[in-house]
Amino acid sequence: MKTRFFKLATHFAVYGQRGKQICIEKGINPERIAVVNNSLPCIRAGNAEYSAPLDEIRKFKASVFSQPQHPVIVWIGRLLEINRLECLLVSACELRRRNCPINVLIIGDGEAASSLSSLAEELGLNDNVHFAGACYDESKIGLMLSSSDLFVAPARTGLSCIHALSYGVPVLTSDNFDKQCPEHEAVLPGKTGFFFDHTEEGALVDAIKESLDKFSNTETRDLCRKTAYEMFSVERHAERLLNAMMGKGK
Repeated sequence: MKTRFFKLATHFAVYGQRGKQICIEKGINPERIAVVNNSLPCIRAGNAEYSAPLDEIRKFKASVFSQPQHPVIVWIGRLLEINRLECLLVSACELRRRNCPINVLIIGDGEAASSLSSLAEELGLNDNVHFAGACYDESKIGLMLSSSDLFVAPARTGLSCIHALSYGVPVLTSDNFDKQCPEHEAVLPGKTGFFFDHTEEGALVDAIKESLDKFSNTETRDLCRKTAYEMFSVERHAERLLNAMMGKGK
């Protein structure tokens, strides 16, 4: 029934290539489907005006972590059970055991906040995990993301990963694409991030280590910012929507 209603439309706007492929599999003419992507209002060309000075980054890290020299893994978004953030804390504990300690910065609030805080204490990670809570001040978010080395989403990721990319932070997330949001398509393996094998135990730990080794360079951060702007800025979103309404989008 849903497919029948869809076929009444003259043009389709979808948020990703996967969405387009699903429509094609439902029998919709690909010439009528335009990929418009999503958008974040805070994304601007290069996000240069949001890049925090190095001295501010150093001060921030020192204010929330007892060992600020370690790489910072960040999550921003709602703290929900479905996001499986406990996997990130367990991975941090395992990396410490392997003598590869990391700091974890969690920005956001939600139903899982209390259980995550308890787990961090149980794992002995209080000095290495900072719960920043909900934040809607873009200048503060910009400082926290600019202070981070890698955004990790153990289960799925949406606009949160675009927010991270816009500040030059590469993304690591699951390869379970049936559960992913459309924005995962901004992750270009080996360039703006990686996908880890969600079926393999311990894969997240290995992928965090590999990502930190590979992505600690200015070139990666520049490409992340460029990808976020070209694919998910309001300007590009508007252009694609207009083209879709005029039947020009692909």
